[in-house]
Order: sequence, then structure tokens, then C-alpha cells
Amino acid sequence: MYTRRSFIKNTIKATGVVSLSGAATLSLAALPTESRLMVVILRGGMDGLAAVPAIGDNLLKKIRPTLIPDQTLNLDSYFALNPTLKFFYECWNKNQCLIVHSTSFSYTGRSHFEGQDIMQSGLDTAYASKTGWIGRAMELAGFEAVAMSLPMPLILRGNQTVDNIFPTRYGLPPVEVYQKLLELWEQDTDLHDISVRLSGLGVRGSNQRNISTNGQLTLTELGAEAGRQLSKETGPRVAILDHVGFDTHASQGGIDGMHSAKLSDIDSALSAFKSQLGSAWNNTIVMTVTEFGRTAAENGSIGTDHGWGTCAFFAGGKINKSKIIADWPSLKSESLYQGRDLPATIDIRSAYASALSSVFRLDNKLIREKVLNYKPDKRFDDIFN
Repeated sequence: MYTRRSFIKNTIKATGVVSLSGAATLSLAALPTESRLMVVILRGGMDGLAAVPAIGDNLLKKIRPTLIPDQTLNLDSYFALNPTLKFFYECWNKNQCLIVHSTSFSYTGRSHFEGQDIMQSGLDTAYASKTGWIGRAMELAGFEAVAMSLPMPLILRGNQTVDNIFPTRYGLPPVEVYQKLLELWEQDTDLHDISVRLSGLGVRGSNQRNISTNGQLTLTELGAEAGRQLSKETGPRVAILDHVGFDTHASQGGIDGMHSAKLSDIDSALSAFKSQLGSAWNNTIVMTVTEFGRTAAENGSIGTDHGWGTCAFFAGGKINKSKIIADWPSLKSESLYQGRDLPATIDIRSAYASALSSVFRLDNKLIREKVLNYKPDKRFDDIFN
């Protein structure tokens, strides 16, 4: 018989912590695996040419006279990193960074709403599914997620009914709430243990609010909290770090611009994540997800508009060797999608599927049938341990 007590016990066991900081969201989920996965959602359309400039393409400076940052960090003779991405550069030098360029989902409609639905569902059509590709993969691995947030991100939703413990948009409940639970559940052996765990979360969250801007966690603090939680032997194994602000139509700038500032935010958060994760980093994959890229050329407002192709980052100890995988089309107008966008010459889902296979121990064929419908790319077969 599935009682209310059973529901509470199973819910708490399967749940990590979700904290929100303004436009930034952290979702954690437990999983019966030793591997860890951090998915970083970059909402607004991350500019792949700003993050990883194709310095070997002679047309880059011509079509982007003001947007290419100075002092880029060279990766090879053709590609370089935005200088704000110091953490990724460190990973690159340690053979723990994979970059896929001129890539995206199949969607070319340039709508944020449709694009963000597709990047979370993993399908070719917007609003075609109520589940997300991470959620479906977790279900195949035998795990049901329960998020402590409102709303639960689509990318984490599976086919099973999901519940939310409390809305964290307004911060964690006061410590007094957890103290009341301790009193109410004092005489129940099972629920008492659970209330003690929840009380610890409440106290820690309260302390964090005191040191955070406007009573909310910063992105770097969220990254650090994700690392702390995923470092635990019996803790969660999946983290979703959700950040906005990449829709830079105007004043995008170079090294001191808004887009580079957003990249720096993510870089700092992931550096904090690795620091708190400790030795578990050796069994971790970090990967970025965005709905689409930006136009190849800068616009009249010194920004970029909605495009298609972008780049994706993968980092962590489960990467065998640092490399860039790209079928580069050149920046000539005839090589661009509709004469304006960097095309997606690689389906990014093939790389994501390889990461899911490694972390969740799932067969690639099963992932193609149940999680992501993609065309296999052998270049990603052996990139992850």
C-alpha cells in the first residue's frame, strides 16, 4: 500500500535541492550512478563566434569589426576561446574540454519560445512533448525525479507524474518551518530522520541568503552549492544550472561587453562547482545547452540577432582528450544559412547522446529510440570515459 508516509520518504530520498537567484536556477536530482552530470542552460541564444572565435577564418574581422574580443586564448591555429573563459581554458590544457562548433538543434525558426522548448524536449518540433530529454534518460536509467522548485524545468520532466515540494522562487522557507517539522515528526523514526535532513537544508539556505546579493544566491554560489551536493556519496547526481541574458541584440561588445560578462558568470560558477565537487570531478561531465546561435555578422546596433549555429562546451574528468569537433563552413555569405547565420553542420544531439550514454549507462540505440532522435556521429563514440 502506497501511504502518505511512503510518498514523503520516497520523495525526499529522490530529491536534491533547487535554489533560485533572480534569473538563475539550479535543479538537482539524485540518480543511482557514480557519474555526475551538470547541464548548463544558456537562455537567449549564446553567440558561438563570441565564445569560440574562428580566428583562422579571414572574414571574421570583416563581418565583426567590433565584437571579437581582444587577447583571445588560442586553442589551435583556427579557433580561440573568449578570454573570460579561463576555467574552460584550464580544462582544455588538462585534456578535459570538448568543443563542438557550428552546431545546434535542427530548429531554424529563431523564436526564443519555440527554440527553448526544443532545446529542453530534444525533439524537432516545438510543443510536441511534455517531457524533456534529461528526464526521459533518467527514467530509462530507473529514476523518478521530484524537484524542489516551481516550476520544474521541462528538460528534467519525465513521463511519470512529478511533484514539487515547495516553491523556491521566493527563497527557502524560514528555519522555523523546519523546526516545526522536527517537533511534529519527533516520535516517528523514519520521518524524524527526514526532518533532520530538511532542517539542515533550511539552516544552510538561511546562512547563504545572508551572504548573497538581495537575499538571493548568486550564480557562483549556485555553482558551488551544486558541487557540494553532487560531491556527496549518497547525494544527487544531476544538476541543471539555468541562466539567462544571452539575447544581445545591441551593445554586445567584446571583452567588456554584456555577452562576455555572461560567459564570465558561467565560467566562475563552473570553477566554483569543480572546487566543491572535489575528486568526483574525475567522473563528471559538464555540458552547455542553448536554443540557437546568433547572426554571423554584427548588426547596426553593435550586437547580433537570432541565428542558428553556435558552439557547445563539454568539460570534466570523463573526457578523454581536449579537442574541437567542427565541420566548418567558412563565413562567406553563400556558406551561411540564408546568407546570415552560421549553419548547424553537426546535430548537437549526437554529442549529448554520447554524454547521456556515459553518465546513465544507457545503450545508444535505446537513447535514439526513447530520448533523442538523432543521426549518430562516430566522432563522439569514444570521447567520454
